[in-house]
Amino acid sequence: MNVRPPHATSVRILTDADVERAGPAELGRAAYTNLIRVPVEHDEVPIEGRALLHTVYGDSPFVASKALFLDELARQVTGESLPDTGALVVVPTRHLPAYHPIADGPWSTPSTTLPRTPSVPTRTGRARCPHGSTGGIAAA
Repeated sequence: MNVRPPHATSVRILTDADVERAGPAELGRAAYTNLIRVPVEHDEVPIEGRALLHTVYGDSPFVASKALFLDELARQVTGESLPDTGALVVVPTRHLPAYHPIADGPWSTPSTTLPRTPSVPTRTGRARCPHGSTGGIAAA
């Protein structure tokens, strides 16, 4: 069973027999590989000069799943790993994870200044959330 097509074009729910035939470990590797290949765009958005928010967005409904592998995503879009202290993460839609690396200072500054509107912050201004979402970025 080929579980790693060059370009996935559909989603299929696997049965227990499908998982047994392909093997859970192989399916996990294929899922990771396919997720890492999902194309994204990246913007760095300064928030009132106090924090830098990284937004990652794209058309795939799997973009937000990239937050599961945030360090890999950060390396992919910035060329740098996350600091040892980690990052604050928000996932307002399935098309947009955003994060702020915790490099220094209190974590509360960026989390309390995140936008709370149904829009995607970009370095050129604000764009409506893709796909008609009514959600927004909210502090956790």
